[in-house]
Amino acid sequence: MSIWTRISDAVSALTAGQPLSAVFDRLRSPPQRSIAFTIAVIALGAKMAKADGLVTRDEVSAFREVFTISPKDEENAARVFNLARKDVAGFEEYAVRI
Repeated sequence: MSIWTRISDAVSALTAGQPLSAVFDRLRSPPQRSIAFTIAVIALGAKMAKADGLVTRDEVSAFREVFTISPKDEENAARVFNLARKDVAGFEEYAVRI
């Protein structure tokens, strides 16, 4: 199972209404710890892009320049990014986790 599949599973749990803290608690030990870090970095990047009210193509392009994501994992990474960019709420939790 790839890291992005595990990330997708964690995002599904968030979407289903599980609290962020519960998801991160499940991801505390290696190798899941790196999954929690990856989710937090992606989510914080998305929330920073949303901070001015609109996520632009340039911001998404800049994110893609910084993070190399294989084509087979792009869908799961985009799912995390798109869920997080809906609003800036919770950015503090992601920043603390990083």
